[in-house]
Amino acid sequence: MKEIISALKTINTWEKVFLVLIFFSVLLKHVFHVTGTVDIVVFGMMLGIIYFPLGIYFLRMPTKASIIFPIISGFVYAMGIVSMLYKTLNLAEYELPMLISGILLLGVIIFLFLKYKSPFYPPNYLISHFLRIGIIISVNLMTLL
Repeated sequence: MKEIISALKTINTWEKVFLVLIFFSVLLKHVFHVTGTVDIVVFGMMLGIIYFPLGIYFLRMPTKASIIFPIISGFVYAMGIVSMLYKTLNLAEYELPMLISGILLLGVIIFLFLKYKSPFYPPNYLISHFLRIGIIISVNLMTLL
């Protein structure tokens, strides 16, 4: 439990706010069937912007390590959010983006598991990525209800 709390402290405040807002917005829309999708679109677009173009800033490690992983993981997280938006807006052929983002998220999960014992990646950093992935997957699964 201490590891999760310390990992939550490493996530930026704006990212935490938008993750919680999109989680509850999708929960209300798809589970409890409350109408309205404007909030999901706005929060999803903000979270997508945080992850992909600004992923270098929001997903970087505290140490000066490679910036390749934050760029790739930010792109994959943004794809997960966009696939959720496709399903929320009832766009045709939402299955393919959701499948592709699921496969890419699985690739990021495998990479994080392989790097878990590495001294170059702190455990708080990896757990914060697992928390992000968990929220993105749960939001995508809620849209399928």
